[in-house]
Amino acid sequence: MADEDKIVVNFNHFVNQSEPYFAQGVFEPNLQNEDLVAFSFDINGAEKFSLVVIDVRTRRNSPGIPSTYYSARWGAGTDASCIYYNVVDPVWGTPRKVYQYCLTENSMETLQGAESLVYVEEDVTLTTEVSATTDGRYTYIQVAGQATSEVLLLRTAEGSHASVHPVFRRVQETQYHIDHYNGSFFVLTNADQALNYRILRVNVETAITSIPNAITGMEPVICHRVDETIEKLEILEDHLVAWVRKDGLRRFRTLDLTSLRSGCADAPLGYDISESAIPYSLFPGITFDMDSRLYRRFASKNFVYSNSSFASPSRSWLYDLEAGTSSLLSEQRVAGLGHYTERRVWATSSMESTIKVPISLIHASNRTGPQALLLSAYGAYGTYTDPTFATRILPLLDRGITYAMCHPRGDGNMGASWYLDGKYASKKHTFEDVETCLKGLIDQGYTAPGRVAVCGRSAGGLITGDVVNRLGWQPGLDSAAHPDAMVKAVVAQVPFIDPIGDMTDETIPWTPYEYYEWGNPLTNNTIFEAMREYSPYGNISPNRTFPQLFVSAGLQDGRVGFFEPAKWVAKLRTAFKKEDQHNLVLRVRNSGHFGGGDYAETAEWLAFVINAVA
Repeated sequence: MADEDKIVVNFNHFVNQSEPYFAQGVFEPNLQNEDLVAFSFDINGAEKFSLVVIDVRTRRNSPGIPSTYYSARWGAGTDASCIYYNVVDPVWGTPRKVYQYCLTENSMETLQGAESLVYVEEDVTLTTEVSATTDGRYTYIQVAGQATSEVLLLRTAEGSHASVHPVFRRVQETQYHIDHYNGSFFVLTNADQALNYRILRVNVETAITSIPNAITGMEPVICHRVDETIEKLEILEDHLVAWVRKDGLRRFRTLDLTSLRSGCADAPLGYDISESAIPYSLFPGITFDMDSRLYRRFASKNFVYSNSSFASPSRSWLYDLEAGTSSLLSEQRVAGLGHYTERRVWATSSMESTIKVPISLIHASNRTGPQALLLSAYGAYGTYTDPTFATRILPLLDRGITYAMCHPRGDGNMGASWYLDGKYASKKHTFEDVETCLKGLIDQGYTAPGRVAVCGRSAGGLITGDVVNRLGWQPGLDSAAHPDAMVKAVVAQVPFIDPIGDMTDETIPWTPYEYYEWGNPLTNNTIFEAMREYSPYGNISPNRTFPQLFVSAGLQDGRVGFFEPAKWVAKLRTAFKKEDQHNLVLRVRNSGHFGGGDYAETAEWLAFVINAVA
């Protein structure tokens, strides 16, 4: 770059070129001092990030602060020279602590500061993250769990709360997310049976002095809808933006706050869609969060969003909140995408006729008849799984393999009830829905038994394990005698595979936190029996037809320890026939939960799929 001053952070100055792994963490400009930026990075995949503060004008930087996690925010008002961040607990493996690092008198060579502990969350089923209102007036700690949260103010812009101050106290099964406008907190919450969330407002002083733990005294802004989930709230100057899910697709609603009246407001949808545009993905901000954090400003009547799909590379758009129009900012250009067809189809469950499972898919436009197919699925945590553009699937499409993404219960795409119906003792619904997707794709002519591969990672490992135990296909199998035999190959990436073994051992990182996703088999016999029924590890039998299986594990993985997929493969070895042992592959890398990030890793499992089903 010709003008060196345009470089904000050059990670090559902080990370040795020989490091085999690199991941960017936070990127946080100081809104009150544009010279200061905090950023973090991970160099081994263990999700323990080094946090650095840099003065982009003088190029001085602080020493790296180790073992930070995914959140950091600058303080407000008199706290503006302090960066707050969460830190991974060395015993529990979760971010339970929040520290502050306040800059002090600086030398000519480095930025100096003092670190101090601010907060420790004693409940090990909860974690901490640091956040701030969009206008930068309030920095707060979000105590977060799978089902419960609490908001703790750090300091107001006037610096009147020097210590942690609870504002919205924790109530079991209740979540709070806040933003600020004109003396009021706007609160996104599922309190009082609002499963799909609603937005309320309350005066800041009222919130601070009364410490509400319910919605009493709050005024409605956007009311609860049974057919739409509110995912995210943000406020820009005089407008509110609510990111919502409707019919499984993300959209946004906008609201002019200068004309806000009492009662539920009519916030119009700001992202128009047509059936020909489905499926797609839509995200707040632009392609990279670094850009979003660097250029985003509260005092603006515009905001940026990006969209893409399986066949459409990412585009970034500027939305005018007053005019209600979008203009293109930038686009990723990839040649040769015109010969693919993408669509969304639905599969009806044979077990529950009211359950229709959405499937996003893409295939070569010249497809004729059933083709080989790779199905991916996740189905946990209420996660939103969207069809984003990814070049890694193009080698499959070019070899005549259809790529499909199943959205089973346990995911959040179809709303809170869809998610809740796939967790705890109802977890089996996730596996039923994946089976429904597979049978639906076969019935609709997209693929055929024995031409299917299934891929799942992390919590999606339960899906792959269930497929291995129940839906495996091999050549020569009598399809009439085995109507559920469909899947020839499975890719299980860092798979969570032994729910009873994990959930009965609190020394495994994240286990107490996970009780509110899977349940606690130590205290709830219903949960124990459900896990015993669906556990892939506990239901291996030699009297099965097993698919070809590729399993990966990471030595630095702090979420699913490498020993879990390793012991699964070891147990499967005893069940696989001698002549089929070569069909069971375990790859252990010196990487973390999200892999090593290199092309070789992706190419290996793609080659496995292509070799099996193409």
